[in-house]
Amino acid sequence: MDSDTVELWRSLGRSILGIQVLRCLVEKLNRAGNNRRGTDSSACEQHNRQTALETLTITRAISEVVLSLGSTEELRQLLPHLLPSLLRWASETLGEERLLSPTSSWRQLFLEGWVLEEKPCRIFLSAIELVLGKCVAQKWMQLLLNRAVWARLEDPLAHPEGVCLLSGVLLRAGLVSPCLVKNLLPWLDSCSVKLRVTAAAFFAELERAERELKAVKETAAEVNSWRRNMRRRS
Repeated sequence: MDSDTVELWRSLGRSILGIQVLRCLVEKLNRAGNNRRGTDSSACEQHNRQTALETLTITRAISEVVLSLGSTEELRQLLPHLLPSLLRWASETLGEERLLSPTSSWRQLFLEGWVLEEKPCRIFLSAIELVLGKCVAQKWMQLLLNRAVWARLEDPLAHPEGVCLLSGVLLRAGLVSPCLVKNLLPWLDSCSVKLRVTAAAFFAELERAERELKAVKETAAEVNSWRRNMRRRS
């Protein structure tokens, strides 16, 4: 994006229409993701490349709007839809170094050269980090940093571990809502292996946390029962 485009999205984020603009961008990102299909044909390869570039552009716009939003509460309400959209593409582009075809013309390389600055996955993860930074207390963001969650999410081998750590922090921060679970649940049956791995790691952490909470409740119940018995004896 050039400076004028960046300022345009930031001004929209500062306006009273900021959250509505963000909601439209999320819907557009979802539609772009659903239209991406891969085959061996050159036409479909070109279509997939254009779709991938579109998702990066939308994500850049989302980041600028979020950066300028004034209402944190409205952003938290949109999080169950926004987070899956960004996490989906972070997973789908995992391991990709760049999205440009080796046969791109010099003009394409010049106009789209910004894509080569960093891995596509990192752009989506940066957007997630920015969104969460607006929604949670600094201590949770520091915990994500201390546990190297962003680096793990970017690493194909460590990605499942990163998802587990991320979902654990989201749980502790109170951001795992029924709506978020509902939006991530279909990933378990996705045709994309990467999405299935991401969803499996996410829900594995939820199950682990649920078992841990159940054990804590059972222990607390036993302690309370022991205290009641001691009072009766005394």
